[in-house]
Amino acid sequence: MMNNNVSIINYDKCYGCELCSSICPYESISMVSDMEGFIRPHINFDKCINCGACLKHCPVENIDKIQLSTHNQRIFALSLSNTNSLKKSSSGGASYAIMRAAMKLGYIVYGVSYDEDYRGCHYQRAENISELDALRGTKYIQSRKNGVYKDIQKCLQEEKQIVFIGLPCEVAAVKLFLNNNYDNIICNIIIAEK
Repeated sequence: MMNNNVSIINYDKCYGCELCSSICPYESISMVSDMEGFIRPHINFDKCINCGACLKHCPVENIDKIQLSTHNQRIFALSLSNTNSLKKSSSGGASYAIMRAAMKLGYIVYGVSYDEDYRGCHYQRAENISELDALRGTKYIQSRKNGVYKDIQKCLQEEKQIVFIGLPCEVAAVKLFLNNNYDNIICNIIIAEK
């Protein structure tokens, strides 16, 4: 029996951002773990009509479409100074500090939380300070998106302010999904905390 599931792009280029599966109007793309545990897209050609939406939005294929504005761009290195708070965070606690400060200004925060079994991570929305604890202490690695792109878009359409913290490929995916159309979102790229 022929397998109708194949990868969209070469594995060595794919970051597993899950944008293709979120954008597919026919739900023909599923995310599957490879032998090393990385999530990769697979197309079910029984559902696919070859519309190309997946490739039109892929961050790897469309890096030139991502708005890489340097307007008001600043780079900071930071670490929490409160020792007790620092012990509850990963690395220097930069993500937590950014999320907490943004939330005090009324932002909704999207960050990474460990799964219950600690075998993976997923994006999660936090709307109050107590919900930030679930986003604390995690490392920014390939994480399941669980509808985060559409949820962010809905909040932005409701004119809510958003902070999204993620890896560069995930920030690129958010920008491509939103088509760079919103001013009420701040995307913070966490490359490494030291």
